[in-house]
Amino acid sequence: MGITLLDMLQNAGLITREQFDEALKNRVLYGGKIGTSLIELGYVREDDLARFLSSKLAVPFIAAERLLAISAETIQLIPRDLALTYRVIPLHRDKKRLYLVMADPADLKAIDEISFITGFIVKPVIAPEVRLIQALGKYYGFEVDHRYQQIIGRIEQEKSAARPAPAVAPPRQRRKRPPSRRQSRSRKLSWTSPSIPRKNWKKSSSLARRKNGSSWSAATRSTMSPTPLPGPRTGKKSPASSSTTWARSSSGSPCS
Repeated sequence: MGITLLDMLQNAGLITREQFDEALKNRVLYGGKIGTSLIELGYVREDDLARFLSSKLAVPFIAAERLLAISAETIQLIPRDLALTYRVIPLHRDKKRLYLVMADPADLKAIDEISFITGFIVKPVIAPEVRLIQALGKYYGFEVDHRYQQIIGRIEQEKSAARPAPAVAPPRQRRKRPPSRRQSRSRKLSWTSPSIPRKNWKKSSSLARRKNGSSWSAATRSTMSPTPLPGPRTGKKSPASSSTTWARSSSGSPCS
């Protein structure tokens, strides 16, 4: 008797003996793959199960996000009847190689028949049965059972709850620019003379300087003692001075 998936999971320490027995009972009651029963009971997560099968069977696995984002051109490589019969999804084509998503990549009979019908060399890729059923319903109109819908809904809820909330960035603070020369000058004017409008500041300051200067000169003149000043000069010479000057000029030089 060959080793089963439950035996491999138990030997790897991923499930206990009690979980082993419960998974067997669930499969007997509801059918499907044993991996679906393990996911339904919450004993194993779908990603962990896919990675475990991939490592044991040496077959690559595909995530659910990529499985549900296959192009329509690739889906047309496998007819609907063939996809629903063997429950396979075409994933990628590389020349004569066709990568095919399967729930049981060890099903050699299905691989040989699909290779014979399509003419491609089939390369199996593994995915959990519950996700494969979901993809068949999306691409080929397969009617998904209510049981699988509940399992898919619970998986999505668990993923959304485990996903960390997006971090809220702090509000961006604007950098304060240094004031321009005009702004700094206006600030100085407003600080020195807040009651004077900006446009009349020069005018008012000049008037104030004139007023202060005139008051200072008046106060200075009032405190200083007056000194007698000579009389006004009219610019005319007196007769005496003019005759004296004429007499000097007429007498001539002493050397003449």
